[in-house]
Amino acid sequence: MRVHIDTPAYFIRPRTNTDWRYMRELRHISEYESVDFVYPLDPFDVLGANIGFISSKLGRLLKGGAAPLQGAPPRRRVRVGRDVDVIYSHRAELPTPLRATPFVWFHSVADPAMMKANGAGEKEIEADYQRQAHGYRSATKVQMTSDAEVARHREKFPELADKFVRAPWFRPGLSAASLEYVRAKHADDGRLRLAFVGRQARRKGLDIVLDALRMMSDVEREAMRFDVVTTFGDGPIDCSANMDLRVHREIDDRSLDDILNKTHVYVMPCRFETFGLVFVEAMSHGCAVIAPNWEVQREIFDNGRAGVNVATTPEAVCAALRSLRGARDRLMLAEAAIERFETRYGPAAVARAYRSLFEQAADSAR
Repeated sequence: MRVHIDTPAYFIRPRTNTDWRYMRELRHISEYESVDFVYPLDPFDVLGANIGFISSKLGRLLKGGAAPLQGAPPRRRVRVGRDVDVIYSHRAELPTPLRATPFVWFHSVADPAMMKANGAGEKEIEADYQRQAHGYRSATKVQMTSDAEVARHREKFPELADKFVRAPWFRPGLSAASLEYVRAKHADDGRLRLAFVGRQARRKGLDIVLDALRMMSDVEREAMRFDVVTTFGDGPIDCSANMDLRVHREIDDRSLDDILNKTHVYVMPCRFETFGLVFVEAMSHGCAVIAPNWEVQREIFDNGRAGVNVATTPEAVCAALRSLRGARDRLMLAEAAIERFETRYGPAAVARAYRSLFEQAADSAR
């Protein structure tokens, strides 16, 4: 199985372009399944993608932070070798031509309840469906990260129902902590260790967590330590909470692993989150997780069996934190999270889902 990855070979800001970085990481699926990934070097594609990025930045500067200057996206021709079985893309604009090779498109409309909570109306949500409908019809298969999204899109587009397939986000290099270690970690809770990780701290709900902690008594806070990893990418947040709180603006992977290894409760009540790979990381480390009660996160945590899904309010987060002070309740969630990680969200499980997705696309085109 050979898969052509529709992404620029180089990007001017690789560190902050998570989609571009993700497409490069997909090559590690080959460590788990017999899938080869082809990354073409197309100078015109590289030039177009980077000019588009620079134009977007200039547009925001000229308009004082408003929407970037842009016209209709140019049509892109994808040049595919004869030995390629599938084209895979996460871009908003579709490549051409698409008739010769099966095409997998990674796109979906986000949870309508989450969108409404963030100010979207019915017309805006319906417009999102209609904007993506052309891609759904053009693609051989459409990847979505949860069964819930697949079911919702099948109901919306019954004539395209067989096109929608679940395959979660892939995160290479993760492995589950041993149950012996996880049990020992949660038993050693002289101080309850909390953690939060996210560049966009406000969207991820750090201010909600801090307000929840401020609702607690001094005695409760004194029994906790809170590690926050963020660059405050969407604006500053007041982190004063009269407790042992440590902010890490820049951190390497080894240091992050060390924090999560020691964390009892990972808490991130995102206002808007389409998936959240850091939830999967926290699960692999045997953390009890407090996550938002949105469509995809409910599924990640098996409707409360492997984590606590809460409303994005300080009151709900405060109640969840108090409910997890006891080692027994935390451990029950952490053990379920380890099992959920290994069977559904670990790299080996996700690699199998991707291979199945590509095979379904190839078979559909025969």
